[in-house]
Parts: sequence; C-alpha cells; structure tokens
Amino acid sequence: CEDITNSFMVKVIDIRTSPTVDLSTEASLYPNPSNDFIYSTTSINFDYTIYNNLGSAIIQNINTTGEIDITSLRSGLYTYLYYDGQRRFANRFVKN
Repeated sequence: CEDITNSFMVKVIDIRTSPTVDLSTEASLYPNPSNDFIYSTTSINFDYTIYNNLGSAIIQNINTTGEIDITSLRSGLYTYLYYDGQRRFANRFVKN
C-alpha cells in the first residue's frame, strides 16, 4: 500500500500559455504541511504564484533560493504554480 499522506494532485488548465503539468511528478514542496517556509526540490530562479482556495493570486515572486516564505498566509490549502521558462507546473500545500 502506497503512502499518499502528503501527496496532492492538481490539474490546472491554462488557456493562455503552455499546458500545466502535475508538479508532483517533477518536483515536490516540503515540508507539507508547513508553518513558515516551504522548499522546492526544483532549480532556483523561477516565477511562482500562490493562490488561495478561492483562486485569487496572493503571492507572486521569483524564487532565487529554493525557499518560499509562507508566514504571512492564513492556515489553509493553497495552490502553488511555477513557471520554469517553458512549462507551468502545479502543486498544493497546506499552511498550518
């Protein structure tokens, strides 16, 4: 039996640009859930956007360290989209 406790899958359709790929197959965010920072296993220097559960963009930035500060977010489930210059990826995380 596979442990899927911290796994989330998001399918996002972006009609404006390239297709969105499930980020969990390419990279992951950890720790998930988190209180203050999440880290990406992908390379640095990529654009990212964090959306709340209503679909509103609440953080947009360029990741230059692999560390993403989520201390300003309220507790809840968030969608994380990142663009590597060619493709868009999606994942979800929980803020405690």
